[in-house]
Amino acid sequence: MTPLKVSNRKYDVSPTIPQMELFRNGFLKSNCSRNPLDIDPEPFCIFLNPKVNQGMGIVIISKKSVFEASLPKLDFSTGLPVPSAIQIVKMPEKGGAGAVASQDLKRGQTLGTVRAVGLFPTNEAFWGNGFGIRFSRQAIELLPLRTRNVIASLHATGIEKTTEEFLASVLKHNTFATHLHPELRLFYSALVLEPAVRFNHDCRPNVGYYMDHVTQSMHMTAFRPISAGEELTISYRALELPRQVRQDSLSETYGFQCSCSLCQLSAEEGRKSDRRVLRVLQLRRFHYTGDEWLSIEEVKELISICEIVSNSLSGIQSFGASLENSLSPWSFSTLN
Repeated sequence: MTPLKVSNRKYDVSPTIPQMELFRNGFLKSNCSRNPLDIDPEPFCIFLNPKVNQGMGIVIISKKSVFEASLPKLDFSTGLPVPSAIQIVKMPEKGGAGAVASQDLKRGQTLGTVRAVGLFPTNEAFWGNGFGIRFSRQAIELLPLRTRNVIASLHATGIEKTTEEFLASVLKHNTFATHLHPELRLFYSALVLEPAVRFNHDCRPNVGYYMDHVTQSMHMTAFRPISAGEELTISYRALELPRQVRQDSLSETYGFQCSCSLCQLSAEEGRKSDRRVLRVLQLRRFHYTGDEWLSIEEVKELISICEIVSNSLSGIQSFGASLENSLSPWSFSTLN
């Protein structure tokens, strides 16, 4: 099996691929290893299914007991077609590539669904002492060649000296939160490749997404009408965060200064935007934790703010929509 090669740079030699044994549900079990810092004596194991994802495969790092408990909750039986509404294009000004709409899209229209090619634990018991990235590299080396070629093409900082450093950067910047078993409360990061991995950031994105924990797939939806050729963007940070917090986090984690329309607002307009978001969060908290329903005036205020934020705050929008839909015909008429 060919080791991962990244941007023609010279890296250390790939580790020897261990012999794998047949497990269940189409998965093979590779080697297992324990992090010395982990107080749990059970080791982590690599599980590979090379046939899902149109042959792109999927690797899952998990303790055997956790994976066995999770298998009945997972469903990889349905093939997912390549999203036709998304086109990958070169965007050197944004680090290499991006995604644009290949057709006109309506608000709420599904753009596509993409399954992860790798699931990695996020806890310190796995990542501590450098164990996690070394073991993750072994897992990624088991994926089919064309999958590893896509991973090798992903954007990194450019200062990595080894394959493990490159993969650490890829897993830091190109994964999405998920879990294997909802009752176990063990969180994982999902490596989802094209086209989702090519979405660039915008604090007012036009695409929303969520991870389906049963199929381990990312579902993408248009927040608003999108014209063919328009760039498709997601937010790399929680949209409810204050503008300065988002900007600082993006700069520290991804190394770029966001220049989207929201970040280009004047200081005063930025403060107004932050106050609107804070107000909606207050109303949401009152709604879910208070003893009484929101008043008609508060619901009217909420809907007005949702119209201003222009469909970019998905959690806020869905909250506002749920309140609007729950109003009786009489009470709704008072809002107009």
